[in-house]
Amino acid sequence: MEIAIVVSVIIACVLLYFFIGMVLNFVIGFWPIILCAPVCVVIGFFGGWTGAIAALLLIMVVVGLTNSKWHSSDTYFAWSDWVEKKFNLKD
Repeated sequence: MEIAIVVSVIIACVLLYFFIGMVLNFVIGFWPIILCAPVCVVIGFFGGWTGAIAALLLIMVVVGLTNSKWHSSDTYFAWSDWVEKKFNLKD
């Protein structure tokens, strides 16, 4: 019984290691959207129809900039490569 517990703990640790790497890779890739989304939701709720339209436009701009500028920057590639090397995500 103790061996099964040790094996399951080891498997859980390996899975947690890869899960942390995937979450970190996701956060690095989409941090502008993660930071902007709560602000846009508040603007949308408290701004009425004008705020809702402004929030939708702001979200579209941030998604476009994240896709075109952030995902092609040298900083993003350096951070992403660092995470992939540390957490072996390409395997």
